[in-house]
Amino acid sequence: MVPYAQEAVQEEDNDRRFLPRWETNLSASWKRVNSNRIREGVVKSLGCGGARLIGDVVFAPNEAVHVMIELSDKTLIEVSGTVRWTGEEDGKRVAGIFFLNMDDTTHDAILHRALREQNVILKDYMFKGWK
Repeated sequence: MVPYAQEAVQEEDNDRRFLPRWETNLSASWKRVNSNRIREGVVKSLGCGGARLIGDVVFAPNEAVHVMIELSDKTLIEVSGTVRWTGEEDGKRVAGIFFLNMDDTTHDAILHRALREQNVILKDYMFKGWK
């Protein structure tokens, strides 16, 4: 397992996450850990530390969830996490999920997707403040 830093609280115009998230529009499904009922939705932002999910389910903060995300036609990742925050966006339910105990293969798949689609943004994030 790769050790991951916990995400810092996002402040106004100052995203202090250890690993960045990027905007996406990926199909996803998720369920509560103690349930077999699977819900469908969309991942609107994704990073190695977590995701912002939009759908029709109401989650409670600190609730344990299992999330499956289609990174591509050939790549499906499965991660466990906890709900950090909830809200509403465009009339739909939204939840911020913090990933837990992610394996190296899943971590690498997320980074590969980020580098392929968001290379410039990721480089700018990693080297911000450098001259």
